[in-house]
Amino acid sequence: MIFNCLGCSPDSHLIFEKIEGKAKEELGSKPNYLYNSTEEYVACFNETFPNKKPVHVIVYSMDEGEKVFEYKFDQGNVFWEAESKYILVMKLVPGIVSGDEDLSRFTTRYNVSTGEFIK
Repeated sequence: MIFNCLGCSPDSHLIFEKIEGKAKEELGSKPNYLYNSTEEYVACFNETFPNKKPVHVIVYSMDEGEKVFEYKFDQGNVFWEAESKYILVMKLVPGIVSGDEDLSRFTTRYNVSTGEFIK
């Protein structure tokens, strides 16, 4: 992974190296890295859909390189919500869905700033 945090301090490179080591230890040799819009947090995760493996996501703070959130779910996708700086979205890809199901039940949203799940 090439470190490319645009607004980060010089120490951020060292913090990212620490995060990268932790992420590889917990997620395998090739984790994905996704910064939030302010580059205060980085979500690290293993392969996502269409891979049939469960998704394991860990969010680290770029201030200290500490883990602030960890979540595992069946196959799906991980992304930062466009309208918010701090909301991570984990979207489960369901199997067969009947037409009358509430699709929001397949989406989990978490605010890394407050440490709360959002309904």
